[in-house]
Amino acid sequence: MIGLRHRLIAHLLFQEQPIIVVRHSLTGEEGYQLYLEISQVTALIDPLQDIQPTLSPPCAPATHRLLRLEACSFDETAFFLHPENPLSAGLHWMIDFKKTEFIGKEVLIKKHQEGIAMALIPFKALDASIQLFENTPIYLNHQEVGYVCAAEFSYLLNRYIGYAYVHVDHAWPGVQVTLSPEASVLGFISAPFILPSHTSSRFNRLTPQ
Repeated sequence: MIGLRHRLIAHLLFQEQPIIVVRHSLTGEEGYQLYLEISQVTALIDPLQDIQPTLSPPCAPATHRLLRLEACSFDETAFFLHPENPLSAGLHWMIDFKKTEFIGKEVLIKKHQEGIAMALIPFKALDASIQLFENTPIYLNHQEVGYVCAAEFSYLLNRYIGYAYVHVDHAWPGVQVTLSPEASVLGFISAPFILPSHTSSRFNRLTPQ
């Protein structure tokens, strides 16, 4: 199973119950996603520890969310809790407008024709002392141009990182914005925050931008 190629899926049995293993990681690390009944989770941990003694314990949702942010993996639990649309979130490549019908098709076609006003872009605090919170307004030249939609403190980068919805005219890597008209500078970057030295890189081989 360790040799399962990236993005492949294996259907297995564990204690005569089905389990799905996906060779895919949302965190930039070498990882697998396991889908199984909740009642099986505890029973599965010990065998996994026997196979890989250095296996990290299951992480809390907040930790997993931070790791996903560092790898710039799309997080629907954070990015879709705002009044934006899949086009603004950069998911146009997942939408098949040629499909006969799907929920929201007419609205998305209209949005596509009109053009998007806001775009999703990653950022990092240029000052390590800055604290960030969701829905905080973002300013450029004393004008509000967007807002923070996801933010976490990265212990690897020693500063807050996150994503913001920003007016498309300003959503470019290298642009610097503020959290108030006078202070707290953020810098937009090109994803991801952490560059794996290899496509199957482990955490201790990751290189921060």
